[in-house]
Amino acid sequence: MDYLKDIAPAKEPAFIFQEDTGDYSAYSICKFICQKVGERYIRGIQLVRNVWRIYFHTNAARIDLINKGITVNEHTTIKVYGSNPFIDGGVASDKPSSSKFTPKGQPSLNQKRMKSQNWNL
Repeated sequence: MDYLKDIAPAKEPAFIFQEDTGDYSAYSICKFICQKVGERYIRGIQLVRNVWRIYFHTNAARIDLINKGITVNEHTTIKVYGSNPFIDGGVASDKPSSSKFTPKGQPSLNQKRMKSQNWNL
């Protein structure tokens, strides 16, 4: 498929879990990705906090890889995510939502800031 016909450049990366890639090196992962979409459509990959980010030249190549996944061998396909799985709302978002606790009768930090800037509370 010729993804260069797609004039929309890819603004966001795709993501895969490092644990899903096993012991494969960055070079091997790049090879698997390039076999799927072609090396001229890949800008590069980057490992950030146990999640691989895959950067593309075109959005069509990104969408195609997200839809098909990365085939390692006939028994293994790595799932590719369109958004960071660790961000709130992502597929792996098992982090509890954050909460703020303020002792009773004490103003919150935002209330203190607004008061110091002469906001009426």
